[in-house]
Amino acid sequence: MQTNGIYFTRFIYQLDNVKETVSKYYLTSTEPMENNYLFTEWVQIERNFGKNNCTDIDFWLRKRDKPNWSDSDLVTGLRETTLKGVYYGDEVNSKGRKSLLLVQVCADLGILVIDYFKNFNPYSLKDKLKFIYLHQFEYPTNEVKIR
Repeated sequence: MQTNGIYFTRFIYQLDNVKETVSKYYLTSTEPMENNYLFTEWVQIERNFGKNNCTDIDFWLRKRDKPNWSDSDLVTGLRETTLKGVYYGDEVNSKGRKSLLLVQVCADLGILVIDYFKNFNPYSLKDKLKFIYLHQFEYPTNEVKIR
């Protein structure tokens, strides 16, 4: 799969359960399948309570890579776009290379879609937002969220 010639992997998750501030999802499909190793079988979205120095972050994405959620790694903060249900963040690998994550939350369907652009992350916010608006999401995003 590609956006503007940049390859990405699409992970589709189904909602498992919701608590007050946390939603847990399990993996249902990966495209292409050979890239399944890039992310985990379980992820959760947590509300950001602002007990950090981050700005404009509404939620955190955590992947379950350890036996307990509390010990598992926070991958990224999720920043909102003007597209309804679409957020972006990045994952930094051990060598310091960033990978862009586009996250689409379809609350009505209980589906979370993560599009993972390995080792690709536009440097400027302007370029990043332009790239996001050119991206073909799994579900229609023509409904613009009013802030």
